[in-house]
Amino acid sequence: MAHAAPQLPAEVWNHVFGYLSAADKFSVRASCKYFKKLVDHGSLWKDWYPPTPGPLRGGAGDLVLSTLELIDCTDHSLPEDAMSLMPGLKSLAVFYKQEVSDRQLNGCHLKTWLSDLPQLLKLVVVKGPPVRTYAPSIPATLTSLTLCVAGLSSEDMAAVAVQVPNLLHLHIDPWPSHLGPLTGQIPRLFPKLKSLKLRREHVPETDFLHLHQLQDLEYLEILDSCPHLSELTGKLRALTKYRLQVTTSRPRRDVLSCPCVSQVY
Repeated sequence: MAHAAPQLPAEVWNHVFGYLSAADKFSVRASCKYFKKLVDHGSLWKDWYPPTPGPLRGGAGDLVLSTLELIDCTDHSLPEDAMSLMPGLKSLAVFYKQEVSDRQLNGCHLKTWLSDLPQLLKLVVVKGPPVRTYAPSIPATLTSLTLCVAGLSSEDMAAVAVQVPNLLHLHIDPWPSHLGPLTGQIPRLFPKLKSLKLRREHVPETDFLHLHQLQDLEYLEILDSCPHLSELTGKLRALTKYRLQVTTSRPRRDVLSCPCVSQVY
């Protein structure tokens, strides 16, 4: 005979469940509908980083998560079909330990993960596999994209643009390389941008000023400093009739090792 859950306030249960491991939370949520509803509260999963595929295999089922952040991601962080258990995920941030070469792609599941997330709105990728390998799987629903990866090419950017023509927020930082003249292609590739973050270094003035063609752009952040930057941004703002807000970041950081890039938007 089933027993009703003790009548304690939901806030108390939420506090208690906060002390449980991910595996224990999965066990609790499988015990009854009432506990399932409580355990699925977003506050209990916001810092979750599954170290092995085990918990997901243990019955996550229709786990309702809106945000998932994977730190120091490796081949075995999550199984290839992990995201199929969380189709309602809205935000995914994946921080790889290192760049993934073409020879290591067999163990990288990002392409499959993205294919299984039809409602994804925000994506952050730091390091990881070449963009071209997963760009075709980026869902068209995406509105915010952060790419802090090495070796970004015009082909990579074009492949992403095909998938997300309505992208609104873009943070692109191919450190330690740079966009250079590719910056001038951004208005054509992502015409609906409202906010943009990038580096000015090695970008020809003409290509930088092409950003004024982004008719909906409201916010631009320059992630590095260079001589005469204020003069150059002044020219850009004049071309936009001063509707554009331009800010400059503090001294350069290596975004490929800095966790703050997860707080982009």
